[in-house]
Amino acid sequence: MIEFQLAVLEAIARQQSPNIYVELGICGGATYKSILPYVRGHAYAVDTAPGVVEEHVTQTSNPKSNAFSMRTDDFSKLWDEDIRKEIDLIFIDADHCKESVWQDFQNFYKWLKPNTGILAMHDSWPPNQLYTDPGRCGDCYKAIANVKRVEGAEVLTLPFQYGLTLVRKVDSDWRNG
Repeated sequence: MIEFQLAVLEAIARQQSPNIYVELGICGGATYKSILPYVRGHAYAVDTAPGVVEEHVTQTSNPKSNAFSMRTDDFSKLWDEDIRKEIDLIFIDADHCKESVWQDFQNFYKWLKPNTGILAMHDSWPPNQLYTDPGRCGDCYKAIANVKRVEGAEVLTLPFQYGLTLVRKVDSDWRNG
């Protein structure tokens, strides 16, 4: 995670004090560990890479922390069937292909808390075409076009470093005009 994106997500978490935080794709765990102190309720970390969750999350021994070593699609089924909690803050940074990012968005957007929940997506503005390689940002930036077509989705892509897209689910609250 690049410093800018981490600073933005940490600032959101600090202001929001999320009751429920979900991170799909934790890599080295820096983002998860930075957000965890601001979580009031529960934080959920998901990654498929062998040993990543065990190495970076389960070591925290924080009672708020819940780690899952599984595919994000499988985790979404678990969420739909068992956890079923509204999400205040979710960070999508797992598989970097447009189909997977779009699927993660669809699986979890329905659980995003209306008006105040934030869904963040990483690698949404590759600096040049070299970064669209699957080992870097991939083509996940293409999923943002689909997100922009979702009714009620307010979308902002911050075009710095590798890009961070923030999404809010707008409903009929009087402040949404």
